[in-house]
Amino acid sequence: MPKFGNLTGVILDSRGGQPGRAKGVRILVSEDGQAWTEVGKTNSGKPQQRIDLQETNPLARFVRFERDGQCLHYHRILIYGDP
Repeated sequence: MPKFGNLTGVILDSRGGQPGRAKGVRILVSEDGQAWTEVGKTNSGKPQQRIDLQETNPLARFVRFERDGQCLHYHRILIYGDP
């Protein structure tokens, strides 16, 4: 991201609305791009996933999405927060 920010949420919108693509995705954040902390994970395979981060409100400059065993293809990823 262009600046540091306190994240409040993430929306993952699967490509073509295909169910299952968003299941098991881990959301990781970093301030320096080197040390990563997991702040959320999707548990269902709905075509659109909303992950609320307001409780932890992590400070980040970098955001990474990971999933074991399969590649990730998304139509849109929206990251919300306060600069």
